[in-house]
Amino acid sequence: VLIFAASLAGYMYFYKMKDGLDSTTQSALKFIFGPSELVQSEDGEPETAVRSRFSLSPDMQQYIDRMKSSVKHRLCKHQFGCIHYILNGFLRNFWMGYGIQTALTFIGTIPAMFKNPRYIYRYFYKSLISSDSLGLGVFLGLLSSLFRAVCCVLRWFRNKDDKIHGLIAGFISGLSMVYYKSSSIALYVAFKLLELVYFKGVDAGTVPYFKHGDSILYTISTAINLHLAVFEPHNLRPSYWNFLVKLTNFRFKEMNRRIIDQFVYQSSKLYPNYWPKYDPRYLTTIPLNPV
Repeated sequence: VLIFAASLAGYMYFYKMKDGLDSTTQSALKFIFGPSELVQSEDGEPETAVRSRFSLSPDMQQYIDRMKSSVKHRLCKHQFGCIHYILNGFLRNFWMGYGIQTALTFIGTIPAMFKNPRYIYRYFYKSLISSDSLGLGVFLGLLSSLFRAVCCVLRWFRNKDDKIHGLIAGFISGLSMVYYKSSSIALYVAFKLLELVYFKGVDAGTVPYFKHGDSILYTISTAINLHLAVFEPHNLRPSYWNFLVKLTNFRFKEMNRRIIDQFVYQSSKLYPNYWPKYDPRYLTTIPLNPV
């Protein structure tokens, strides 16, 4: 959570800088956080409000209209009041995250539904109340709304809009990952930020550029991972280990790691009882049975 929060702080610092990010990254962040915090958008792009397809009661409609007309700072570029801006960010991202994860969870239960079609409603209900679905919804909802709230509060208190606001708001909103913890997302964002800072340093002439550096980095990383796959597969991420096993048609799994346990790597920890069926015609000093 802290890695993600710190990394997001760096990203949102550049987000509020003119030409701080490339167009692809900026578009992705604009989709989640909205365009109103971009420095480049002097006039502010209109914020799309979450609209309900159902008819609202007069009291509810009056409440929404009151939020839209709530006060906002003169430097705020969002279309309606600050309260509406913050709540709209939460609702929009919550339903987006909840809907995506619910759909993925439901799709994952399709094989089970074919085996037990009578219980299809149970699978559907479990998809709706899945903790992952609710967690992703709350995570994305708070990610956007906390960022907007902190930016608005800082504008009111400091009476100016500054890129430092993105740094502070990015860190606080990043803490929302506590509701949807993912080391993969956190590490990906962290290393992409390092890449961003490195290339900014290259452009500024403060750090050297290494030709074919990406290929060299990939080669070193692959060497480390494959070394672990032989000697310490239990220290690899399970998803990556399963990927390697399938990639090699299960041959990686069938290595006799018990004969290298003597190197104190606990190499056979995943498969302590596995011993291959050797063909005696091709044996020299390797025993037929484990000793």
